[in-house]
Amino acid sequence: MTKNKFKVVLATDRRQRELQTLSNICAERNIPFHFFDVRHDSVRDHVHDNTVVFTRGPCKNRLGYLNKLTEMEMIGATMVNTRETKQICNDKWRCHMMLEQIGLTQPKTVMIDSSKSNIIEKQFNDLDLEFPVVIKKLEGSYGIGIMIADSMLGLKTIVQTLYREESVHQQGEDVILQEFVEHKHDYRAHVLDGQVIAAMKRTPQEGDFRSNVSLGASTESIELSDIEKQHCIMAATQVNARWCAVDFIRSDKENSPIILEVNSAPHTKGIEDAMRNNGAEVEAPLMTQIVEHFERLANE
Repeated sequence: MTKNKFKVVLATDRRQRELQTLSNICAERNIPFHFFDVRHDSVRDHVHDNTVVFTRGPCKNRLGYLNKLTEMEMIGATMVNTRETKQICNDKWRCHMMLEQIGLTQPKTVMIDSSKSNIIEKQFNDLDLEFPVVIKKLEGSYGIGIMIADSMLGLKTIVQTLYREESVHQQGEDVILQEFVEHKHDYRAHVLDGQVIAAMKRTPQEGDFRSNVSLGASTESIELSDIEKQHCIMAATQVNARWCAVDFIRSDKENSPIILEVNSAPHTKGIEDAMRNNGAEVEAPLMTQIVEHFERLANE
């Protein structure tokens, strides 16, 4: 990419907060910006080899959307992130297996691929778990699709209800069963090209175990330990993410984090609120830092 000739594209099918944020940041820097609606826009009309593409939102839901990402990659655009990375992170079981492959600490996890009572019970026993346990749909965001079961009856009821719901919608989605790790807070690190650029502590609302900002969790900007940074960078590298958020719980074991999830299209409101509360002077400190990073790379 040559100096002053690159552009930024936001590819999604929804008009989210980042659309206006990115548009404003690019306008301040005289960087051409385009909102690429993956439902309607033609790739070659808007994306070239001098383009930085931020892939956001639920592009995963249709092959046509994903194929447009592949076309962008083949043209030579700089992807944040690639189709492969999005597909790995959008599949919680696949992501779990990839992080397990490099030895990162995670909660005990298994996929339940049947609604039969004996299969559910066997998977639970194979993990050597105790109640409560966490149940997650393979795909999901904003904390939606994450449930907790306190008994075998509750576990079977939830899994069977999910299977019945998926059958109605003809999606056939399996679920994962996961060890519940007691914690008061969790942590999110934003990793950009192999460096942790921001991190926050998230505290759920009273009575909720989910720490999503969209569900009312509070945030606080924090510093991570060296090993926490190292493991978050390892997780991001393993899924080939240029920018992602790694969620984890702190552990007493040599301060080694328990990795919960890698998000390839993380929402930014919570972290940017925390960064501003910690003294950041611009309206969108995280997104500004990311755009400036790619601007520097483009002008080298």
